Amino acid sequence: MRLKEMLQELLEGFQEKIPKEKWKIDSKDIETIFEDFSKHFETNVSLKILSEEDRKVLFRFIKRYIKNYLSVYPDDRIKLLQRLGERLLIKLISEFSVVEVYKIILRAVEKIKDESKREILKEKINFDFIIVISLYINLSYKEDKKILKDSSLEYVLSVEKGINIHLNIKNKLYKSLFSGKNQVEIKSAEECEFSEWLKDSLIDLVNDKNIIKEIESLHEKFHLIAQKILKGKDNFTKVLLLRDLEDASLKLIYLLNKIYTENLSHIAIYDKLTQVYNRVLLDSILYKLAKYSKRHKLPISIIMLDIDNFKGINDTYGHLEGDRVLKVVASIIKSSIRESDYIFRYGGEEFLTLLPNTDINGAVVVGEKIRRNIENFDFGLDRKITISCGIKQIENFDNPYLDIEEADKYLYVAKKTGKNRCIYGNIILTS
Repeated sequence: MRLKEMLQELLEGFQEKIPKEKWKIDSKDIETIFEDFSKHFETNVSLKILSEEDRKVLFRFIKRYIKNYLSVYPDDRIKLLQRLGERLLIKLISEFSVVEVYKIILRAVEKIKDESKREILKEKINFDFIIVISLYINLSYKEDKKILKDSSLEYVLSVEKGINIHLNIKNKLYKSLFSGKNQVEIKSAEECEFSEWLKDSLIDLVNDKNIIKEIESLHEKFHLIAQKILKGKDNFTKVLLLRDLEDASLKLIYLLNKIYTENLSHIAIYDKLTQVYNRVLLDSILYKLAKYSKRHKLPISIIMLDIDNFKGINDTYGHLEGDRVLKVVASIIKSSIRESDYIFRYGGEEFLTLLPNTDINGAVVVGEKIRRNIENFDFGLDRKITISCGIKQIENFDNPYLDIEEADKYLYVAKKTGKNRCIYGNIILTS
């Protein structure tokens, strides 16, 4: 079902529940709500993470909503609320902040003494909120579909089938949520098509039992949340659960996409020697993650690593031994980072590690962990093998290569000031 049709069903459901003749909201009620909202908006802890500018933008939008939209009976004015959602998205206000604001508005409604008015206002706010948040839901769904397109999953038909089964189940749930009629039945995790596909197809593609278990766990979590959404009595609870549902869904899609990637020709995306990603894949992953991090206001960091005195290793022990050292170093880096992190052979003896949802402090911890693990490893040579690192949190989300250049400069400084160290900004970490 298309978003437009879903919203139309939601509108009809509201009008059936609260006919226009019951509608009565006066300006005093609006002022009471706005007054209480303003007070609690300023003191809300969850919104403190926003910058001062973003807080002002969000407050300005919600003020307009309360003063101009809240008292209007819903008819053909859905587009006005959709535009509000679009503007919040354009201003990069996250759905988490929008949900927090929604809670504050609902709390403010409790100040209305007339119970019948209070209930009508709650229904209206629930209705309006789903219109506004639908833009976020729709964007998330588009991103899910984009993963299919960007990753050329048509070449691995079985994985594409699995992802489409999952997306269809989620689409049915959205249809039910937006219609407000809960007519769609979501089967249990064990009974649904996705479980059948998992048993019949995916196990043949994947050797890693842990990934299979994680997919099964996320799939089960998705169904449990879906059941709670369908049984929920109010839209507020449903929307809060929807955030958890989206989280489970996107993680599941990510793992399926990862399985696809690992089944591609290694020549196309993996460095032949070290079996880590090569630079061909860096552009796609880097820009996609940077864009996602910018929209969701999540940190993302990079570590540039280079093997110290590598030319001397090749000159002393020969290129075969040098290749072995490269492979072992790549393996140590890989074992030192999370499943969700990425490692690329950037060129020669240089590697780039990409750390989603990691700020500079977390990246420093990872960089030092890698450096120590390599320094302490016995390569079977008569010399220590060490690395130097340049660490940088991405700030230029539209052109993250500017941050890679900065990390490369820090790496150069690390080399020139003694090697076997990590540098970020003006901070030098030595062994």
